[in-house]
Amino acid sequence: MADIPDGLWLCANPRLRQFDRPLFDQLSQHMRMRCWHYAQTADEPCSLEIALVLLHDYLKQQSQPVHLVGHGLSGIVGLLYAQRYPERVQSLTLLSVGVTPAVNWYAHYYALRELLPCRRSIVLNQWYGCCLGHNAPIGPTL
Repeated sequence: MADIPDGLWLCANPRLRQFDRPLFDQLSQHMRMRCWHYAQTADEPCSLEIALVLLHDYLKQQSQPVHLVGHGLSGIVGLLYAQRYPERVQSLTLLSVGVTPAVNWYAHYYALRELLPCRRSIVLNQWYGCCLGHNAPIGPTL
């Protein structure tokens, strides 16, 4: 199928897409690259299982293994996909993926959401203070 790429940039956070663009453009000069997007609503937990199923539905059209590239959470999706379907992945490039991928700011945020029955802006202020050592509000706190 001609529309299937040689390389696939995984994007699980559309707001970070602008930071991925320069490297994506460079890679596109050397191979057929596409960007695969997965997004959820602001309060919906990120379901890696759903992302993996959707990515597999896209890639099972491909007759050859593909190069996967992922940054942060998108890299975690790529890593899990490569572990589950190694025959479908020619190579895997991970950018800024921690050694314990399950421990990230998303996990911390959702843990705080469970512990603090309040608005998202308050939880984000708490998260900001815990992670960065500051207590400056980033939004309304009432």
